[in-house]
Amino acid sequence: MSASILDVLTEDALNIIVDEFQWVSGFKDLTKMRLVCKAMSNLIEPRAFSKTTISFNQPWSENQLKSFALGNGPNSRWTKSLNIEHLYYTPETTSTSWERVRVDPAKQEEQRALLISAISALKSVESARLRLEPERPNNEALLAVSQLPRLQSVDVFFDMRFTLGDDNQLTPTLSHFVNLRSLHVRNAPPGKAVTDVCKVITNSPALETLFLHFLPPIRFPDPLRELRAQLGMPRAEGDSDPTPEAVSELVKDSLSSPTFVPTLKTMLVPGSHLHFSHSATPYFRVLTKLHVDREEMTANIDVSFWTGLSQQGAKLKFLYIYPLTAASFAYLDSYAGLEELYLFRGDLRVEDTVVSVAERHSMADLVFHRVLPRHKDTLQILGTKGLSNEAWALKNEYLDQVLQCKELRRLCLVFRYTAHWYAGVTSDINVPHSIMRIAEALPFFKKFDVHLDVTGGGWGLNLQGNPALVGYLDNQASSFGTDVCSVEFPLSLHPAFEMVVYGGRGGWKLVFDSSSRRFMKCALQLGDIDMI
Repeated sequence: MSASILDVLTEDALNIIVDEFQWVSGFKDLTKMRLVCKAMSNLIEPRAFSKTTISFNQPWSENQLKSFALGNGPNSRWTKSLNIEHLYYTPETTSTSWERVRVDPAKQEEQRALLISAISALKSVESARLRLEPERPNNEALLAVSQLPRLQSVDVFFDMRFTLGDDNQLTPTLSHFVNLRSLHVRNAPPGKAVTDVCKVITNSPALETLFLHFLPPIRFPDPLRELRAQLGMPRAEGDSDPTPEAVSELVKDSLSSPTFVPTLKTMLVPGSHLHFSHSATPYFRVLTKLHVDREEMTANIDVSFWTGLSQQGAKLKFLYIYPLTAASFAYLDSYAGLEELYLFRGDLRVEDTVVSVAERHSMADLVFHRVLPRHKDTLQILGTKGLSNEAWALKNEYLDQVLQCKELRRLCLVFRYTAHWYAGVTSDINVPHSIMRIAEALPFFKKFDVHLDVTGGGWGLNLQGNPALVGYLDNQASSFGTDVCSVEFPLSLHPAFEMVVYGGRGGWKLVFDSSSRRFMKCALQLGDIDMI
């Protein structure tokens, strides 16, 4: 019997070698490596061909699709993740990006048939991502993907040009998808796409993850409308803001089913064109993760929605939102068990006009003195990035509450350090002492992201075109790091966490050195920037 490489190295060791080789050399060399022996081929093929992209802008796309269509290649056996994009047809003539691409009808039909055959042969696909553009074979691709037997997850991205048109017939059809566990819909135009999403939700009774981004109808500049607004005149008929899509309408057919059982665990809302109300809350009874990405969106979440979540017994473990309102504070008071809380503003380049200065201070006090004590036994991550320095900067009374959260793994906080650049206000926090307290009190702590001097005007906006402030923040970050590194820790303490301190152009990474018993300051690398 011939010897196998597995007689020399364990499968775990080979997996480590293959992982490193893939990272360094990429797909092409990895596929060559499978020719070493049968054992290596068995290890490499599943990972080398687990992801497949179909794109007509690649020079090899036609031969690639013909190979897929045969149904006996490694892609057919191993592809679990499929990405479909750039379904352009071969033009008859060279065209600029602004000209309509003319195609040979015979070539168009040939490519269409090849595309469908190739998709249909990828029988092991579990997740698919499709980028849809006008005048492409979108419906054919969507239908073929929907018929894949193992499909569980779909991510559809609509080109912005669909929103410019008024003809719903041009909007690709999503309604073929059934029995999904995850649905991501990005940049969906109004009208037909909303109806289709409702059907997909209804026909996916075990749906666990829902990402919805609907775009409002595009309104072109209207000088008369703008003039009426400036003069404080009443709006003309038909001049009102677009009505957000009601989540209750999207889930009502599911809720009316006699066999309905709530399964949704994750809801992600990256835009502001959705409306949440009490009537939708039965669908969210087992929701554990809610991610609302823009502060304007909170105006579309009714007070009744938070009340309904409490009544349904929904207990979020993950909440990403800004601002917190009285209703959402009341909801967070209604249970214990929150693990991750992110209070991040959506766009740091513009000033926070949603929340007044007084409301910011009140919100910060409630977060540290009310939310943290309620969830101190479970909270693992707390983040406040891009929030106003004067309200959210860490101070001793806030740190006292943070240190009661013994399960904390990570913090991302605003830190006012030394004199504030324009107000001359100093912090009551002693940096070395604070870091020592964290090391003593938080046994599972892994990372501290420190953001210095995020002002009320918005961090990015203040830095733009302001080299003096950029230099100031860089000096602050360096000085902060030096202060932390001045602390010599006793032998009884061995901090297992690292720190990243952000300045104007970058920052510093601080890592504990056991030989010197101090943190050491290192240049911040791109891989260290992990914005939670």
